Amino acid sequence: MEVMDVIDAASTKPYGFMAFTPGPGVGGHCIPCDPHYLLWQLRKARLTAPVIEQAMAGIAGRPHQVVEKARRILSDRNHGVSGARVMVLGVAYKPDVEDLRESPALEIIAALIADGAEVAFSDPWCQTAPDGHGGTLQSEQSPADWGADLVILHTRHSQMELDWLAGAPAVLDTTYRLPKAGNVTRL
Repeated sequence: MEVMDVIDAASTKPYGFMAFTPGPGVGGHCIPCDPHYLLWQLRKARLTAPVIEQAMAGIAGRPHQVVEKARRILSDRNHGVSGARVMVLGVAYKPDVEDLRESPALEIIAALIADGAEVAFSDPWCQTAPDGHGGTLQSEQSPADWGADLVILHTRHSQMELDWLAGAPAVLDTTYRLPKAGNVTRL
């Protein structure tokens, strides 16, 4: 059973339920950072918090899972990561903000570039983003025309036009919000 099937079933509860879908990781200024302050104080007192520690480890590993899934998708299409053209849609840490703090997209982009991929991004809220290797990428205004081998939907902003994804060779949906299609793989 897929995670979205479980969430959809749980959402039939008439009250007291708020759906949270998985994603490429957690960004921003609080969730990826603040629990470490608590863990630091607990360690200082020689106490543990295994649930928080596991949650933080899961958060830290999520961007690596995206990169690994991208590798598998490209491999299944007889294309290695090296030389592949990868378009990342949305780099902000959450929809409809221009905040890149702790955005998983930055780690994903840096890892793909390190693997030899040619990476571009498109984000209506963020015009530039670091590439993780000392350079800066500029947001592509026409991502559909860029000619990607793989498109990674990282952050789905409300003003993004996504109809063109139906014609993309392969799409990795880390938001779990695109309709299921032959070229769409969920994380």
